Amino acid sequence: MTDLGMAPIDALKSATTNDAELIGISQKLGTLEKGKLADLIAMPGDPTQDITATERVSFVMKEGKIIRNGPATAAPAKTAAQDVMDEIGADF
Repeated sequence: MTDLGMAPIDALKSATTNDAELIGISQKLGTLEKGKLADLIAMPGDPTQDITATERVSFVMKEGKIIRNGPATAAPAKTAAQDVMDEIGADF
């Protein structure tokens, strides 16, 4: 979504708060508040400034239980198709 011009903060909200509201589960999910399920991730950096920070997750909590707590994952490698598209200057 950010590749198409959406601001990083709006992309993050669209995947959390806005989706929870859209599908009618905002009473339990979508924001960090007392009484809601604690599904969250942590990463180095500020994803509101650099959305690719979300590709380097170091902590995951699902329903209040720690699933991952370690070094950040490596950013995914570019595919051959992405390299070709970058070379010709095309978006996909």
